[in-house]
Amino acid sequence: MDLKLQSQSVVRICFDNALTIITDEDFEIRIEVESLIRIVNNGQVKFYPGHPENAASYLVQLLGKKISISESTEGGNLIVKFDGGLDLTVDFDAKYEAWEISGPKGWRVVCMPGGGIAVWSGS
Repeated sequence: MDLKLQSQSVVRICFDNALTIITDEDFEIRIEVESLIRIVNNGQVKFYPGHPENAASYLVQLLGKKISISESTEGGNLIVKFDGGLDLTVDFDAKYEAWEISGPKGWRVVCMPGGGIAVWSGS
């Protein structure tokens, strides 16, 4: 599923019990499970959103980057690619909502526990 975040720029990154990425069009990507960031020519790093220390230096590089691809598989895996060669992937979790994306007017996509996605179109 195309999540239609292409060309949006990252304007804020928040680290708490989750990783939250906010775009210039007021969309919010919230990640709550172990995830993977890939860096072109520099490998990949797994991180836990509540403890991103090992990946924080890569994650802050997302600030100001434009999203080039944003999609979810039918099974619920999230793939977000950014200009400059940074890719973020989040697999579904057996027990928890792994990620969600929310936007203006109530639009929302949530990765359900065990896989699959739920979509709210908003008003």
